[in-house]
Amino acid sequence: MAKATLLARDYATKRRVFGDLLSEKILHLETLASLRTLYSATLHITFECILLQGRIETKETQNDIGKLHEDVLLLRLLTPVAKAYSAKIAVYVVNESMECIGGVGYLEKSGFPQLMRDSMVLPIWEGTTNVLAMDVIRVIRKHPEALDIYKKIVLKKINSALKDTDPWSKTLQDLISRVNDSLHEVLEVASDIKPNLSNQSPLVAIARDLTLMIAKVFCASCLIEHALWSKRPSDFLAAEILINQDIQDTGSSGLNVGSLKRKLRRITPEGSKKWSSNQQCRHFALLRSLALGETFEKGKTTPSGSEISSKL
Repeated sequence: MAKATLLARDYATKRRVFGDLLSEKILHLETLASLRTLYSATLHITFECILLQGRIETKETQNDIGKLHEDVLLLRLLTPVAKAYSAKIAVYVVNESMECIGGVGYLEKSGFPQLMRDSMVLPIWEGTTNVLAMDVIRVIRKHPEALDIYKKIVLKKINSALKDTDPWSKTLQDLISRVNDSLHEVLEVASDIKPNLSNQSPLVAIARDLTLMIAKVFCASCLIEHALWSKRPSDFLAAEILINQDIQDTGSSGLNVGSLKRKLRRITPEGSKKWSSNQQCRHFALLRSLALGETFEKGKTTPSGSEISSKL
């Protein structure tokens, strides 16, 4: 995913479409920012698993049996969740990145066909999505307390934001509220998974969606925590993008009602239906910082509002 998104990012600074570089088109920047956000999300959940595995293997918490037990159970739950989510996201991100390159990306010399083949095998040999989802059901059946530990960790990550005073505080409160709502929905559904649950139960039928939502809620809490640590506006934007994305972006089915309006609210000033020149410039610069890796400078007003208006 890292290589695919970096190739797409570099190509955007060289390819001209409708008279401008792709890197100057706000629609393309939204796409690149979304891809980098998904890559960042999978990176966070993967390294959370690595952290847990490291603590267990080095016996860092051996003097605290309760903490060690929590680490073991949380890792047991997150392992199939992280595998299913990251494998699904990898296929999506590489495919979208290849599309960003256009016809060149279809050629073997571009390297994308190999990246595509390598990513498509992940949902197979890491365990198919359905098999991993059924493993998640098995974990919850045998160790229902794993959900309590999961809840505690997610709440710890997002509650740290409540104590923070930041220019993004109002946006953060909205994001935290949505993560909280999703967390409670996940726990409400998962709480009905009992040890004697039938394999033909409707709950097993939605195990795939449940698994992906467990992953997405956890990743969202990680991105919020990371944004508060880094204080970078682009990291706050990444958290907002992930939380506002449709669940179908992770390979699931169904419509996320209201997603278009939420996205429009994200990029439109409160109480207004259009940007001022400075607001346009700020959003454009912020997008570039996430999509292209540029440093975001607060108060930056280049390019001009008229230049950005022509790109909308």
